[in-house]
Amino acid sequence: MNAKEILANQPDYTVVSDMELKPTECGSCGWREIIRRTYKFFDRQDLGTPKRKRIQRHEWVLFECKKCGAQFTIFNPNISTDTKYTDDVKEYVFKRVLEKGDSMHRVSSDLKDLHNVDLAVQTISEWVMKKKAGDMANQPAELQAEPTFGPAEAISLDGTFKAVNPKKNAPGRKKSGPSCLHLTRLKNGQLVAYWESGNEETKRLFS
Repeated sequence: MNAKEILANQPDYTVVSDMELKPTECGSCGWREIIRRTYKFFDRQDLGTPKRKRIQRHEWVLFECKKCGAQFTIFNPNISTDTKYTDDVKEYVFKRVLEKGDSMHRVSSDLKDLHNVDLAVQTISEWVMKKKAGDMANQPAELQAEPTFGPAEAISLDGTFKAVNPKKNAPGRKKSGPSCLHLTRLKNGQLVAYWESGNEETKRLFS
């Protein structure tokens, strides 16, 4: 086992305990004598470094009222609602995938190599899809309508941009609807791309 593996197997722990937010009275009867009935520890992977794994350890506590016997837990705002990962890991994923447009496979690999976080691509995909659905649901109604697609204004295959909008009076031109990109290779080996105005079948592909 090399030095990196040894350090990674001796992670840094950040402990967050519900006892730090112990209630002052019973939520059922108002009695002020509260005891810790039982507790459990939950570990969540946090963003580490290439040489050090970091774990957030949450001490979950079940409280009990000494007068009426009511048992209850508390909401701790200092911990993530996920049982395996901290919120910082999720924010890292959203920043890379949704804002930077990075590949989910690359993000999963970087988390493992650079931050000592084991996160499957499938989990990243589930997070991203859920985040997108939540963001869409919170948008105003007028922004939730499906966008209208039109012909792309430019295309680049080799770094050289070229306008691809059809001419104003070109045959078959339509005012709206998505466009299809067609690629074909000529006999001389040259790759040619062209756009064709969408039809009803094409529209269904974009819906």
